[in-house]
Amino acid sequence: MNKFTRKKFSEYLADQATLNGVADVTQQFTVDPSVEQRIVDETQASASFLQKINMLLVSAQQGESLGLSVSPNASRTNTKVKDRQAKSIVNAKNIDSYFCKKTDFDVAIPYALMDSWAHRPEFQKIMSKRLVQQMAIDKLTIGFHGKASTAPDTDRAANPMGEDINIGWLTKVSAKTERVMTNIEFGADKAYKNLDAVVMDAASSLLDPWYRSSSDIVSICSPTTAMLKYFDLINRMSVATDMEAAQRLLSELHFGMKGLVLVDECPDYEILITSVDNLSIYTQESSTRKTIVDNAKRDQVETYQSQNDAYVVEDFGKAALVSLKKPTPPTGA
Repeated sequence: MNKFTRKKFSEYLADQATLNGVADVTQQFTVDPSVEQRIVDETQASASFLQKINMLLVSAQQGESLGLSVSPNASRTNTKVKDRQAKSIVNAKNIDSYFCKKTDFDVAIPYALMDSWAHRPEFQKIMSKRLVQQMAIDKLTIGFHGKASTAPDTDRAANPMGEDINIGWLTKVSAKTERVMTNIEFGADKAYKNLDAVVMDAASSLLDPWYRSSSDIVSICSPTTAMLKYFDLINRMSVATDMEAAQRLLSELHFGMKGLVLVDECPDYEILITSVDNLSIYTQESSTRKTIVDNAKRDQVETYQSQNDAYVVEDFGKAALVSLKKPTPPTGA
């Protein structure tokens, strides 16, 4: 780290200490509640998909989802015989339970990279932004790939997508077997001729009846999965008029009359049918811990930050999962 970068970094440490109301950020501290909320807000703002879902601070480490769901509730009572009784607006069988599990979001920034930023007046913002962006990517990856939250010592080599860090949304929906279609194939010689038919059938048979025609229901998948439908359509187009039609087609992506939301972190060949606001990330209040270490032995600055997170499906009646059969790799691949 050169002298100019050292000066900028020292200013960054001083400002972080002031922001968090501590004397020294190189010693672990609990993040102030107002700063914790800002971290959540900035993380959410740094990824387009996170902006669509709920990211909430909750007081309890474990409990049930907040019940952001609806279901038929109207009735009539003969009050000459018995009293009217109010019914809960929450459908208990569709409620998710959660446990906010400690997750480490530790990031190392090499001195050389910091030197390349040091001349810029927004040096501190760049430092903070890179940390927040990395946390956003991690949260999205865990949300779509997480399968367990029991590993005391996670193994990044064996679980590169954070499978052993926490229980993600797809795993939670998969546990509701009545809301899952697995190993699905489509094609000219199959029961389903195309992906539109697959999604249309899944939405109409797996979602609760009052959600099946909801305008906010979408299909969430990876770009690779979307190309299973759109590649052949685009590949057949060549002349200018065809390409104009292709552009119109791509501007209104959909599967089975449900809008299509592409998420890079979503596993290929998986389609989650739900509304985006049916997905949440809960962070336990006052669980964020942080420290910043200048590690000269590694020529890098290390930020150690942890918080207790849970990935929540607000209403299982509004979620369904389609797992497509993966193509067989070519012989010798």
